[in-house]
Amino acid sequence: MLNVKHLNGAAVTSYVCHLNGRNRLAPEIAASGVPVFSVVTRGPLAGFRRVLKIAALVRKLNIDVIHATNYSAELHAGLASKVTGVPAIATLTSIGYEPVKLVDNKRLSRSKLLLIGFVRGAVLRWTHKRYAAVCQYVKESNVKSFHLRPERVTIIHRGLPDGFENTDRARVEALRVSLAPGADPLVVAVGRLIPAKGHKYLLQAMPAVLAQLPKARLVVAGGGWLDGSLKKAAQDLGVSHAVSFLGSRDDVPELLAAADIFVMPSLYEGAGVALVEACAVGVASIATRVGGLPEVIEDGRTGLIVEPQSPDALVSAIVRLARDPTMRAAMGSEARRHVKATFSIADSVRRLEGLYKTVVSQNGR
Repeated sequence: MLNVKHLNGAAVTSYVCHLNGRNRLAPEIAASGVPVFSVVTRGPLAGFRRVLKIAALVRKLNIDVIHATNYSAELHAGLASKVTGVPAIATLTSIGYEPVKLVDNKRLSRSKLLLIGFVRGAVLRWTHKRYAAVCQYVKESNVKSFHLRPERVTIIHRGLPDGFENTDRARVEALRVSLAPGADPLVVAVGRLIPAKGHKYLLQAMPAVLAQLPKARLVVAGGGWLDGSLKKAAQDLGVSHAVSFLGSRDDVPELLAAADIFVMPSLYEGAGVALVEACAVGVASIATRVGGLPEVIEDGRTGLIVEPQSPDALVSAIVRLARDPTMRAAMGSEARRHVKATFSIADSVRRLEGLYKTVVSQNGR
């Protein structure tokens, strides 16, 4: 959404098309001056009719490039590209279909993973001209999983909103007191409650953390289908008094700024948006050595990197940062400088404009 809002101007005219009936971002995008169209279709042959609606919009608006930003959009945009002859590109935000996606995930079987990976790879190769990967690891993983040509994948980081780190100190302090009065330290995790995010390992670390830091408190923001089982796990571990589940939040910048330590215990990740945001507000962060997370923080300088699925490693890292406020402050400051230089919205827009121009010129339009 940020790229769309910043792209819409002299160089690029943007339009947004959404496939779902309920889209919370549509009003915000429209309010920014970007026209939003719905191609919601139900009933027999709904998918086919959606593709025809997109193709009709592409012709009516004289579109030069179709840009897909999620899996469903890749299929619909790709087929519309084939119908109209207008080139399509896809943003790759996650890793390819690697076996790690099966870990702790009862909803996904190996056969389903292979089938989905095969279909998605075919769609990407056959219907899209170029791809934008959000980090180097995502590029490498998708190239390997889907047999994409590396030269067609451009790395374009997700840019941070301008002023994201500018939070009101009074509001931050009030939020901290309301969430966990007397917490020392306040540990925050932000992410969907799904297996990939590794929350269960963070909960398993909490008994040992509390044994050394009795005033430690963990706040988890995010919703998902593991909500009930994670709350039960906290109870079974005897740490429910020290753990709060907040659900989805719209005050993430303030929540991150209220933290002493941010933890991302993921099993796999793309670029780790929440980690980038935590670094932007200057909070000392701990992340697992997966996906693009080591591209965001440098172990020992801008944060701490630990092995995934290791409660013991999380305990050591949390206790280490909790007992050294000077280290926390230094790492947070270095992390803020790094992400401000690397994840700017201006750079993301510049790179995306360049990709659009390349695709249009190669298509002869």
